[in-house]
Amino acid sequence: MNGFSKMMSLMGRQVTTEPSANSNKHVPFIPQLTPHTIPYFSPH
Repeated sequence: MNGFSKMMSLMGRQVTTEPSANSNKHVPFIPQLTPHTIPYFSPH
């Protein structure tokens, strides 16, 4: 659950900091975090 917490913290911080300026950086950032969170998420 540490990974998820960290991701949420980073996403929340980036979104609240500057949603307009981060809009561009957020797009390529999500796909990079997605593959990392998927394996962390599923307990299989």
